[in-house]
Amino acid sequence: MAAAACTGMGLPSDGAFRSAEGLFGSPSSEGPFYVVDIQCPPARPTNCTFTTATPPGTCTHENDVGVFCPVAEGTPTLCTTGDIRLAGTFRPQQGRVEICINNQWGTICDDSWNQHSVNFVCTSLYDQSIVGEMVDPEEFSGGEDLPILMDDVKCRGTESNLLSCPQLQLNASHDCTHMEDVAISCNGTRRCRDGEIMLAGGQYESEGTIQICIDDVWGTVCDDLWDQTDAGVVCNVLGYTNGSAIALRGAHFGEGTGPIHLDNVICTGSENSLLDCRYSPHNCGHYEDAGVICPAPQDADTNCTNGEVRLADGDNEYQGRVEVCLHGNWGTVCDDRWDNRDARVVCNQLGYTGGVPFSVTRAGFGRGSGLIFLDNVDCDGTEPNLLQCRGNEPGNHNCGPSEDAGVYCP
Repeated sequence: MAAAACTGMGLPSDGAFRSAEGLFGSPSSEGPFYVVDIQCPPARPTNCTFTTATPPGTCTHENDVGVFCPVAEGTPTLCTTGDIRLAGTFRPQQGRVEICINNQWGTICDDSWNQHSVNFVCTSLYDQSIVGEMVDPEEFSGGEDLPILMDDVKCRGTESNLLSCPQLQLNASHDCTHMEDVAISCNGTRRCRDGEIMLAGGQYESEGTIQICIDDVWGTVCDDLWDQTDAGVVCNVLGYTNGSAIALRGAHFGEGTGPIHLDNVICTGSENSLLDCRYSPHNCGHYEDAGVICPAPQDADTNCTNGEVRLADGDNEYQGRVEVCLHGNWGTVCDDRWDNRDARVVCNQLGYTGGVPFSVTRAGFGRGSGLIFLDNVDCDGTEPNLLQCRGNEPGNHNCGPSEDAGVYCP
């Protein structure tokens, strides 16, 4: 029936599934039942038989059925409705349970959560016959930045998808906080397919240390030769395509676990998988694990807006170390080629336009503690935004915090 409904709406039917009864509510609690007792033969999913009925009858609006349809081909996706994952830690087989609904990852409230639900997640992600248990969600980071997408989940153990379990509510219907996020521990080995990538340890789902699957085993990537082009392939594979990726080295988001699968990765940027790039066996330790910051979706809840600038550690609001926002993160600017024209763009952007700005080099306002985003900045002084000036690609630098740039604004 789900396949027939999706086909009738012009959407793909492969992978369609029915929702729990009454999941999406009813357009009218007093309205008629148009179709009941639907039977759709698998060989001809659009050739269905049914009967019609109106209340009172054998059904109530609590039995209203819904469907989840796959997105149309060509639609950008970060995840597929019904996908589940464990997040917030490098520890194998443990984490906060997250589910994808309508191209968005979110958490699940633990109201009514039962052992059938735990086992469903564990057997979906790991080897069969897995025993799982609930654990404390406070052990796993990052859930507070996601919406709570499900509540009152109570599986019976026969469902083919977590969204088919009864007694669930979506989105704003919940009455929970992130202190009630479901987190579980499973026994077994995480199933994955060669080339599959996930990010771990970041503040947002669009950043983190790279984990890649080879021969059914999750491992990391060494940062030797790791650059923006390689990071771009990772972000494209994950569905983040609306901006430039930033390559990070030195296990910036934390050291991964398991084998180090790839080293000396060299991509052209057109590859559909990191395994399509050139690479070699490693001679690294996990302290060299590679990471990325991918361009977050436009509606992502982040700390700042791309291109936003601020001044830090000055004696007043008109002076300080220059910090710029990229993909929800604050970073600094290297002082290579930094001059008064560059300073003018920053001051103008902050609204300080009454006089002559001055550039400051050699971490004159102290060293920053975050990422260095920009290097060799070369503005003509008229640009409305520092990111519109000439310079290296974001994240591509050869500097240290002792070279952080600053300004005095008029």
